[in-house]
Amino acid sequence: MTPLKIAYEELLKDKKINFDQCQRSLLDKLEEYLEVIDNENNSTCAKLLALIGFDKKNSSKSLGMYIWGGVGRGKSLMLNLFYDKLSIKAKKRAHFHEFMIATHNHLEELRRNPKIKDPVKHYAKWLARRYKVIILDELQVNNIADAMIVSRLFTILLNLKVFIFIASNRIPVDLFKDGLQRERFLPFIDTIRNKLEVFNLDNLIDYRLQSLKFKGTFFTPINPENEATVQKIIQELTGGSSLHEQIIKVQDNRTITAFHSYGHMAVFSFNELCEVALGVLDYLALCSQFNLVVIKNIKRLTPDHHNELLRFITLIDCLYEKKIKIICLSECSIDEIYEYGIHAFEFKRTISRLKEMNSKEYFASSISQYSDLLLEAS
Repeated sequence: MTPLKIAYEELLKDKKINFDQCQRSLLDKLEEYLEVIDNENNSTCAKLLALIGFDKKNSSKSLGMYIWGGVGRGKSLMLNLFYDKLSIKAKKRAHFHEFMIATHNHLEELRRNPKIKDPVKHYAKWLARRYKVIILDELQVNNIADAMIVSRLFTILLNLKVFIFIASNRIPVDLFKDGLQRERFLPFIDTIRNKLEVFNLDNLIDYRLQSLKFKGTFFTPINPENEATVQKIIQELTGGSSLHEQIIKVQDNRTITAFHSYGHMAVFSFNELCEVALGVLDYLALCSQFNLVVIKNIKRLTPDHHNELLRFITLIDCLYEKKIKIICLSECSIDEIYEYGIHAFEFKRTISRLKEMNSKEYFASSISQYSDLLLEAS
């Protein structure tokens, strides 16, 4: 048995993971690349490429993988195992967000040098001299500046025969979807299809969420203990990675910003969702992007909170109808959020839905939004 499979079997034996055939199939794929890349310590690039059939006449042969699937499917785990078992030293693993911060910093320095005419190409060659394998987790392209840099940088790296492994929540065709001047980004999507092996980790089970469903998802009151519990859950779901900003398109001329997100999970305060001028289209846009929403600091509402109440009712209706999982931190119980007022009768439906969404049955039966993507891709 190979080192990569041994590491996976040890996780199974220690009951840190459950066996999943889709993960095992991905492991088999990664094992092939591991053998190729580590062959003779990667000393002869031409020989290495020949082993996988890559040559000038067959430039479509893959130089890595693009692995996509929902949050918690095991993408990061598989790539961590792969990275750890690579014997070569010329390897780099980074969260995509951190990688882009470093990239922008490097490019800014290079642009100040008048002798460097093409900073992106210069930077790509610099990376290629140092790394034969680059692994990037949680690829997410949200703006035109990143889109243009990513497209050109990765294309050059692949042409320089750098192996690239990418994990993303999005199917390649949906990268930078509805983005400004997206047509300029489309050639890079073709590059992914031609140069990387696309693998859908389609087990439709969020393993990190499984450990949460028996704990309940509605925490009250707001105190240090419950705040720490919710924060711990967020850390478990992100694997300790930092949250970052995502801009979500609502309509042609309107967007909404999730300031704290990770893949298809977002963390909002009650104020961000219900004390600003948001409506059903905004909430549906969030549902189309996220399959788990954390709502912090839900407050007790009175008849004086008329607008906030109506927005909260609409928000919960949208989340419930779209089968989105929620985790809530509230200053009071579900029954105490809104006890009297002209909308008390209407709010009974919201109470009922919140209680159902707090149940293990709802958490277990929530449908991944990737089911729609899979249908579109089939």
